[in-house]
Amino acid sequence: MVPDEAARPGAVQLSLLQGFPVRAPQAGPPLAGRLPVARVLVETPLPHLDRPFDYSVPAELDEAAQAGVRVKVRFNGQELSGFIIERTAESDAGHTLVPLQKVISPVAVLTPPVRDLVSAVAARYAGTVSDVLRVAVPPRVARLEKEFLAAAAA
Repeated sequence: MVPDEAARPGAVQLSLLQGFPVRAPQAGPPLAGRLPVARVLVETPLPHLDRPFDYSVPAELDEAAQAGVRVKVRFNGQELSGFIIERTAESDAGHTLVPLQKVISPVAVLTPPVRDLVSAVAARYAGTVSDVLRVAVPPRVARLEKEFLAAAAA
């Protein structure tokens, strides 16, 4: 197209992929009815990935996937651990969201005060939130979680 033609009404730019079959979007698992998007802080040592990413919440994980719980997610072809920061109704990602793989533990270990403290420490000492989280939130111990959940239910 000549530059003058771009301003002409009705001018069409041809697609380079014209003639290829268009794939229909694949249907994923049914999503949670209320707040179907989870913002997840993925545990990665890379500083440029030190921010939350949006994931869709499958309906079967709706009850367990609450803010502060540990989850497994697909990230760049790998299954990584992370923490749900919050649940929202919409995403501004601009693409189809990948669903959460599973909730590792129903116990919310990343509470808002811990999250605020971790963010402040990371900012103060020029670290990543993910690195500080590895130290601030202990690794999962299933036996202790069972005892905690049993005590909370009693």
